[in-house]
Amino acid sequence: AFYDVPVGWTAVFAIMSALLHRQQTGEGQWIDFAMYQIGVSTIGDKILDFVANKRNGQVMGNAHEYYAPHNVYPTKGQDRWIAIGTENDSQWHALCEVMGNPDWCLQNEYSDSFSRHKNRESLDSLVSDWTSSQDNNELSDILQSKGIPAGPVMNSKDLLLDQHMNDRGFYEQITHNSSDNIGKQIYSGRAWKMSNAQAKIRRPGPGLGEHNEQILSELLGYDSDMIDDFYDLGIIADEPINQRSSSNPPSLEKLKEDGTITDFDTDYKTSLGLE
Repeated sequence: AFYDVPVGWTAVFAIMSALLHRQQTGEGQWIDFAMYQIGVSTIGDKILDFVANKRNGQVMGNAHEYYAPHNVYPTKGQDRWIAIGTENDSQWHALCEVMGNPDWCLQNEYSDSFSRHKNRESLDSLVSDWTSSQDNNELSDILQSKGIPAGPVMNSKDLLLDQHMNDRGFYEQITHNSSDNIGKQIYSGRAWKMSNAQAKIRRPGPGLGEHNEQILSELLGYDSDMIDDFYDLGIIADEPINQRSSSNPPSLEKLKEDGTITDFDTDYKTSLGLE
């Protein structure tokens, strides 16, 4: 879920704040943490709009409350798109120039920002007709060079192979324990770097029950006989107990046919440098 990541970051902030309080006062803290409230805090502008203006917003997709054209538009290739958002008349005129100043740019329906927003559906259709013959990356560069906010819509593979992301060292490869049957995988790193410390993933996550005996014996002081009893009683385990049988997942071909996915890469491990 989207909020899983900001919730983790916020939890770390709360814990660090509590540790700082303990360092300063000698007192600990009980942290009452609400995931739902993290979600609400990210839509503060909508809350403020109601408090200040008594307005409730509506679902608009990729459209904007005030600006148009402001959407994602189809480009050449299978399921390839570009995001474009003009915020003022100068950006609109620059977009018209890049499009070759078509006659419809001069129509009254699009003569000012209010009119463009009012007629945004027909405007989106006209812009889509033009973008559909363009390459999303090349067009993005052209529009940005003219001061027009734009960017290619990237799928998962695009992001994983993105030169900038890899030059930044954002992705990290981790080899899991052989018993986990996971192998080498790529994980997202952190969006920040430190000048005097190297923050990186130090090890893979533990397997099921991997540290049972270490924790029970070294931290809790149980002897080997007691730990064996825990295993016998099913209190602890290092493999699933009474594992439910799972049905075979649908094939990739079936998922593509159903429209659940747009495409798949049978050679993805080579593309990502995992083998």
